[in-house]
Amino acid sequence: QIKELMVKSAELQKRNGELRSKQIKKWFKKQDAIDEVLDEYEEACGFSLEHLSRNERIEHVKRVYREGWGDGNGNVSKKQSVIDHVSGKEWDHGTKDHRPDKEKMDFSAMAIASKKLFNLTRPSIRTTTTLKYTKLALPYGWSERYRFNDLVGYYNEVTKLSVGIHDCPQYTFQEELACRRLQSQWRALSGKRAFQAKLKNESILGVSKL
Repeated sequence: QIKELMVKSAELQKRNGELRSKQIKKWFKKQDAIDEVLDEYEEACGFSLEHLSRNERIEHVKRVYREGWGDGNGNVSKKQSVIDHVSGKEWDHGTKDHRPDKEKMDFSAMAIASKKLFNLTRPSIRTTTTLKYTKLALPYGWSERYRFNDLVGYYNEVTKLSVGIHDCPQYTFQEELACRRLQSQWRALSGKRAFQAKLKNESILGVSKL
């Protein structure tokens, strides 16, 4: 029994490890996608931003989208305004000789890459909620088994059967139907007893009003 519970616990730890591995792979895949978009942007603007750190490059490219250089679909509405923005340390390396050629810059591609990067790096929204409920009792004979304060499975004292936490014992249809009938009969009996108790405490005039 203990061995079976330990096996179930090991399987749970393995699943958690696999989930963690998938999350790590997803993170690396996202970073690769960000690097690809940064390369697309530099190719479109014809100017290397290697003198900036990775985070500075990301912020620079996202600012193109936030400042409204284009709609992100290849349409640039204010080209002259865009050209006026092409200045500063991040563009000219601090010298006039390294400034990009504004006439050869592909503003449409820059706007598209900026929108891609903005969508890749914006924070994902997560919400949490708490549900208050009455914990349903386990079927007859079943009990919870814990290991180091963690639930690892369930054990049946009658059949000597052990199952993992993902195989929580459930009531059968017949058991649920019998429970519903019992509850209905109990409510009827309780109502009858309450009515009889009220009759005993009422006068004849009070009974006639009932």
